[in-house]
Amino acid sequence: MPFRLEGCNLDSRKVEQVATYTANASDYIELPTNKNVTFMRGKLTVNYDTASTVSATEDGLAKLVSGPTILVNQSIRYCECPSLQMAALYSRWLNRGRGDNDQPSSATGRSGEVGEVEFFYLLSLNPMAKEDPHVAIPCQHEEINSLRFAFSWGNNSTLGTGYSINATTKLEITDITGWICDRDHLEFHFPKDRYLRPNWVTHIESFTGAKTNYSLEVKLPTRQTIRTIFIIVKDSNGNRSNSIVTGLRLKLYNNVDAWGPYDWDEIQRQMADFYDISTPDTGTLLIDCRRLQNVTGDFFTDEGIEIEKDSDLVLGFTTSGAGSVEILFDNIIVVESPLK
Repeated sequence: MPFRLEGCNLDSRKVEQVATYTANASDYIELPTNKNVTFMRGKLTVNYDTASTVSATEDGLAKLVSGPTILVNQSIRYCECPSLQMAALYSRWLNRGRGDNDQPSSATGRSGEVGEVEFFYLLSLNPMAKEDPHVAIPCQHEEINSLRFAFSWGNNSTLGTGYSINATTKLEITDITGWICDRDHLEFHFPKDRYLRPNWVTHIESFTGAKTNYSLEVKLPTRQTIRTIFIIVKDSNGNRSNSIVTGLRLKLYNNVDAWGPYDWDEIQRQMADFYDISTPDTGTLLIDCRRLQNVTGDFFTDEGIEIEKDSDLVLGFTTSGAGSVEILFDNIIVVESPLK
């Protein structure tokens, strides 16, 4: 174990509570608050029947779970994203392309088909050590009295046409890892007055046609440290595509290139090599902002990108046609309390 904290013990275990499927319902799993959480892994298991004719939605199983978030004190949202599709695909990049993301079966007239989707939250973004305490949810502090994994269920049509989801469908948290510290060492290892809070910011930008010269622009989040940028590109039918975005760059406020420009295929291959992924998922790209090379500007640090104004740095895309980009900015912010 690469990390040892004086006065603390590492605890890793499965959460006993399981969330079972109810169409279109809000749901949650209660998580333990006796540890300072650094890592959480979950699994969605979908049991379903197929009709005599089916038409599957891409990533339909993952899309069955919408709005997943880690919820502190039933009101403060950490690591929220539009659907489990984004969380699962992001997890696969961080995990060298590993992790189930099963698709709805194309087999017809079947009963009890089963598919799984795996996902995790690696708060310190250290793939070599899930116990890395650099970024954690400090649940041992008295300010935190509740921790939940909250989300909403979809319905049969989320999977596509001709599918019927069975009641045995479930979501479970298979591992929650964190440090349990004695009171004499808690504040030293997990100070609440200068807390590094994980903060996901998501943005969806749709476009109706081709965009030239990186004219499709997305502003970056301000006053936080952007550690990674995860991108899903979809065509006009909502399917992931490697041909809609043809190039991207980061540019400064004065239109000077800060990073790039790069062809989509080129930068996807570079980043896949960095993460030791042989074949990245179609239409996806993970940019590690902590390790960018050939950059211009003083916004780039060893911790990530830090900007004060949303005009300082812009992510620009060139596109070949209509579609959308769904972007997850995985950030940290320094706060004076876990409740801010």
